[in-house]
Amino acid sequence: MEEVKSVLEEAQKQGLQSVLVCGFDDNGQVYMNSSINSIPYMHWMLNRSLFEVSLFEKNQPKEASEQEKSPEAD
Repeated sequence: MEEVKSVLEEAQKQGLQSVLVCGFDDNGQVYMNSSINSIPYMHWMLNRSLFEVSLFEKNQPKEASEQEKSPEAD
């Protein structure tokens, strides 16, 4: 719970124009809320965030041992 509070406090310092909050409760149920009550906009924000995370992961340098490892080996 402390980690959640820390992340939310950090987000408040960013001067965001809009926000989408997604999370899981203790029972594993999904919680989602947005500062803008528009389903299409929430959908766009989710897609955009997934795109940004994918770019971030793609641009991370990988160690040689990880590059040689195939996804099927997991």
